[in-house]
Amino acid sequence: MHLKMRFCELTKSPFPVCMNRFWKLFLAIVWGIDLGAVNRVPSNGGVNLIRYSLNHEKKLVTNYVEVGYPLKVVALAPDFISTLPIDVWTKWAPIILAYPTLSGAGDEKPHRKLTKLAYEHTPDDIIRTLLVMIDKQNKEGDHIFITSKVEDCWDARLADALLSKAKDEKLRHECMGSILNDLLDHKIGEAKVFAESLVHLPLPLSEDERNRAITAACALMNHAEDASWPVVGPVIREDVEFGREVISAIAHDSYRDAASIGQQLTEAHLADLYTWLVRQYPHAEDPKHDDTHIAHFVGPREDVADFRDSILRYLKERGTYQACDAIQRISYELPELDWLKWALWEARNNTRRCTWVPPQPADILEMASDSRKRLVQSGNQLIDVLIESLKRLEEKLQDETPAARDIWDQESVDKKRYRPIDENGFSDYVKRHLDGDLKQRGITVSREVEIRRGEGSGKGEHTDIHVDAVVRGSNEKNHDSVSVIIEVKGCWHKERNTAMKTQLVDRYLRDNRCQHGIYLVGWFNCDQWDGEDSRRKKCPNHNIYTEQEKLDAQAADLSQQGVRIKAFVMNTALR
Repeated sequence: MHLKMRFCELTKSPFPVCMNRFWKLFLAIVWGIDLGAVNRVPSNGGVNLIRYSLNHEKKLVTNYVEVGYPLKVVALAPDFISTLPIDVWTKWAPIILAYPTLSGAGDEKPHRKLTKLAYEHTPDDIIRTLLVMIDKQNKEGDHIFITSKVEDCWDARLADALLSKAKDEKLRHECMGSILNDLLDHKIGEAKVFAESLVHLPLPLSEDERNRAITAACALMNHAEDASWPVVGPVIREDVEFGREVISAIAHDSYRDAASIGQQLTEAHLADLYTWLVRQYPHAEDPKHDDTHIAHFVGPREDVADFRDSILRYLKERGTYQACDAIQRISYELPELDWLKWALWEARNNTRRCTWVPPQPADILEMASDSRKRLVQSGNQLIDVLIESLKRLEEKLQDETPAARDIWDQESVDKKRYRPIDENGFSDYVKRHLDGDLKQRGITVSREVEIRRGEGSGKGEHTDIHVDAVVRGSNEKNHDSVSVIIEVKGCWHKERNTAMKTQLVDRYLRDNRCQHGIYLVGWFNCDQWDGEDSRRKKCPNHNIYTEQEKLDAQAADLSQQGVRIKAFVMNTALR
């Protein structure tokens, strides 16, 4: 470019005219073509010069500057260049790819375009040159830059070539990481499998293999879709020194901000990572600076501290209920950080702002006209609606014409002995009531929903009653659903006091999108219950109010880390 501009100054010509003269002179000097012959070729926007030069019998020289001419061709004659024969592309492909470009100088886009054209015509030559250049850059330094030039050429053939190169043990581990980053960015599954194969327990003892494992872990955390946390996380926790080396490397490079990794990790995994970081790099050991307004050298330990804090910052700003649950769990595991309560407060405020869906005027008018109408936009609101519906069922069972008789079997007409229907029958009865009571509200009720597939011959988890409500999304077009699981027990059940935790919370709500549950107990205790029914002897001696208080306290204790439980003891006795 300096040569071109100097030529403009010397000839005192406008830039377009000067460039035409420059390329003619270039042909004469570099390719040894007679200047008089070149001058006799009409410029015609550069096309005739291109044709003349490409058809000339002179042997091409391999000086990098030659590629400036075909770069000019792309701009001047894109239609013409696409018609060039394969032998021309074969000659030029190595020069095109190897030509050095300056970042930010405006050369990258046309050069990548020309490289793509060359790859389309002669992919084998481009790949062969690419691998040679990788070896050259591996020998000269610790980073591979050449792959950026084939960014527009990615296909299965190029990916396979780069993956094979990444497996080359002659590569420096840093250069292997550069190639892995590119492969993972393009979501090449085999690259992820290869990188994960390097990160395993027990870790290798040799320095080179350990460095490759560290580099692979960094590439996975920064570039894999899920940061490969199920693979990398356990190794980091098990081998603390390895973990510290990985985190130091990540914190030191351009991915210091947690956003890049945070987008790949779930909220629960981010909580695991932050807790580990705090324990390995306590806040009390962070570097201290007397005057924060004065510039200072940022060392590796300060890099890690910034990275650690950015993880929590990202969780606060994520704006999801899962992020709030993650921060709450962190506060339980790190009680010494009492200021985490303010981080949780900020996270909840952000979540409310991000998830709030304003009610529509029609919804407000409908609720104003009918006191029974309720607005359901969350699992908590759905629980409240269901509790109200269950109370209406209880009223039906105990009103002037009690419906409680529907859920009792008469064993003897003359002695009027009755026995409660079994739990499945009771669940069906409750489900039918909810269907009829809530169907106008966009709420669906299902029985025996399998929420988790069984493995092999094992059975999956089946809920007693599963309730879904359709809610309007934040963009007012998409719709989502909120869910509540209802676990039903008769008052005689031997696990009545423990099933709220062991069954509803630990089985049905665990690892489930649904985090809201109702624990419903049918209270059948009454004098009309047949004394010969073995179930009656298993019932508690206290009254229904004591049972409700006891289960309310248990539900409050279990409502934590995003899970919300409510208990309801329904009076199902005969009068």
